[in-house]
Amino acid sequence: MDYSFKPCRFTHRLHDFPEEAISKLSIFSGGDSIAVRRHLGLFTRIMIIYCRPPQFNHEDIKMRLFVLSLEDDALNWFNNFPKESFTSLEDIVDAFKDRYDNPNSLPSAPKIVQQE
Repeated sequence: MDYSFKPCRFTHRLHDFPEEAISKLSIFSGGDSIAVRRHLGLFTRIMIIYCRPPQFNHEDIKMRLFVLSLEDDALNWFNNFPKESFTSLEDIVDAFKDRYDNPNSLPSAPKIVQQE
């Protein structure tokens, strides 16, 4: 897998993330709105369990873990965003839902954020 974090703009230094969380992540490669909701629900559970302690409660950790939960079409979709398109997990999740929770969306057709 080619995990690129280039579409993310991290405003602070990168923090170490809980290694256990990586092994517990569900992996999303594409699917219908039910698969999207399931993936987001499982991801939220991982955030609650592993990112609640102060040493792991950082935006960069949550953003990187979400990217690590993507593969195939979903990872390609993410990597097609311009550099520094996302500044928060919420930005990524909103774009993810726009792309995959829309029954009219086409495979491999990312929503590109315009850079100013």
